[in-house]
Amino acid sequence: MEVPALTRIRGVHSACFPNLSFDEVDSFLLVAEQPLSGIAISGDAPSSKLLFTQAKQLPDFDSSALPNYTGEWTGTWKSTQNASKGGPAVLRIHTQEKDQFSGFLDVLNTDCGDVTDLAVSGTMIDDVFDFNVSFLCVALTVDLHFYNGVVTNSELSGQYDQSTNGEIVDTGTFLLSGQ
Repeated sequence: MEVPALTRIRGVHSACFPNLSFDEVDSFLLVAEQPLSGIAISGDAPSSKLLFTQAKQLPDFDSSALPNYTGEWTGTWKSTQNASKGGPAVLRIHTQEKDQFSGFLDVLNTDCGDVTDLAVSGTMIDDVFDFNVSFLCVALTVDLHFYNGVVTNSELSGQYDQSTNGEIVDTGTFLLSGQ
């Protein structure tokens, strides 16, 4: 149920929450500053079983309303510090659950050659991608942080930082097309 902004609704709980079967719930009060921003449920005495929660907006409750980003995203990465550095990249998102995803990443033409099948797990909070991968190059661990990734018209674009021993050694952009 969506409650319009700045409205007040009173009634029995079964009208808005048909799956709620608490016998002790006598009535409820919804106060909305935004769609479904707060819920109060109380029993028959003013002090009994009062619940107030700052709820999230409706799309956050329904994971099926989130876009499906699973599949293969292919494109390029490019250094902003060295114009000659860059190459192909492939992100394969195998699983997506709410704002979390996992899969594998291939980054080709790096200073360490082609690095493939790097395990990825990341987030998509408010449709902004953020993920990290690590790999060994010679005797050093290289960390890649991809961030500010935004999908527009089936293209995922954003930025990356490359660090070694905690020091950023390269920054750049990425652009991947998918679905």
